[in-house]
Amino acid sequence: MELQNEKMLKDFPIPIFFKETKKILQQMEKSVCQICIKDGSKGTGFFSKILLPNNTFVPVFISNNHVINEKYLKEEKEIIIKMNVGDKTNIKKINIKNRLYYTNEEQDITIIEIKEKNQDNSYEFLEFDDNILKDDGFGYIGNSIYILHYPAHFEEDKVAVSYGIIKGRFNDKKFDFKHYCSTEYGSSGSPILNISNNKVIGIHKKRGTKEFNIGLFAHESIKNFINKYNNEKNEKLKITEIISGNKNKKLNSLFDVFKNLYNKKLISDIIPINKEDEEFLAYQLICKRKNIPSKIYKNWIPAWHGTDHINLESIIKYGLRLPKSELEFGKISPPPKVIPKNKKIYGINNWETAIFASPCIWGASRYSNPIITNYDAIPIRERYYCLIEVIVKPNSFTEHEKRELDDIYEVYCGNNEDYERAKINFKIYRISSEENIMVKSILFIHNYFTSDLLGENSQKQRQILKKYGFLSEI
Repeated sequence: MELQNEKMLKDFPIPIFFKETKKILQQMEKSVCQICIKDGSKGTGFFSKILLPNNTFVPVFISNNHVINEKYLKEEKEIIIKMNVGDKTNIKKINIKNRLYYTNEEQDITIIEIKEKNQDNSYEFLEFDDNILKDDGFGYIGNSIYILHYPAHFEEDKVAVSYGIIKGRFNDKKFDFKHYCSTEYGSSGSPILNISNNKVIGIHKKRGTKEFNIGLFAHESIKNFINKYNNEKNEKLKITEIISGNKNKKLNSLFDVFKNLYNKKLISDIIPINKEDEEFLAYQLICKRKNIPSKIYKNWIPAWHGTDHINLESIIKYGLRLPKSELEFGKISPPPKVIPKNKKIYGINNWETAIFASPCIWGASRYSNPIITNYDAIPIRERYYCLIEVIVKPNSFTEHEKRELDDIYEVYCGNNEDYERAKINFKIYRISSEENIMVKSILFIHNYFTSDLLGENSQKQRQILKKYGFLSEI
């Protein structure tokens, strides 16, 4: 492997000769790769490890943001790379689907966590400089450096070494610096290493002028990646603790539902709401769906939809759908004996072919099939109702009083207490279009708080629910 033709700078402090170049390539050629993008563009990337505060390492893959950007990370499943090791050319795929990453357009860097085990030792990791998190970059000015890269027109895209020096900041920017290493198209994303210890201090970004190139000091980007990594891992730890049942074994049936949704990557977070006497009144599940744009849905009306937990997978994937809709899980049907079929109500034909919600959390819970969580209790009172938190487009639904509907439905309840409860009035929204209702989150709420909304503790329970935004009316 011959050294790329370049002028040796007069103030270059440490000349590097051919045998040293060959040694560096042999040591590090399995750490650097060429990135092949579908549109035909190319760049350079490298494997490294980032040291966490607990003295453990996270394996990562690093390049420029203009090589691998946010859009690419969200839309693509993998990165195609080419590695020239000795006389062999290896083409590999790096899985990026559902990987933790940090990318920043201004800094022009992308850092992606690697989860796959390097069982065949197909790549090796470059080390970051020991002072990378302590140095803002000024301490590296004047250092002799070299970069490992894949310049597009150098020996059929083979890995090359270029040497130079860091001369100073670029335009007084916080992250950028000027360096004198020879580069060309394809070099973007190359690691910049200290000659003194062969450790990474930055990433090559682009050509500045004919006289110098531009690099990035990596300290700020690494700090941001560490913060994002720790925050996400801590959240996952909390979720893991909840779905494992922790010490509260009587909730295992509820936690099994959480675990199933989490393992299928349908929920991203679980928030326990208000702990009282070591009992949670509710668990809120945050769905892995598109964020609801606040500007578009700013004036939409909050409401609740009661359901069975077995419907959650479909609801998270597809939203609330009209009865008779055909999905992969089968045809959606209205709850039996709750909504009369083929009956004209308020002049509306096919009354049941709609989505129903209520601004009253107690009312919505009446249409939920609860999960019984404590089979040892006599009588069984430990149960959680499954509710969907929704928002509804204004003026897109009809509003009805439950008491009036009871008379039309000819509701019959088995015992007097249930009958009296059923006659308690609350509003019901009838939504005839799927486009006019959006799912926000899922709530599992303890029956203690729903049943007592009409009892002696009703005022207390209402205040608690209102505090968390879970009560619009009663």
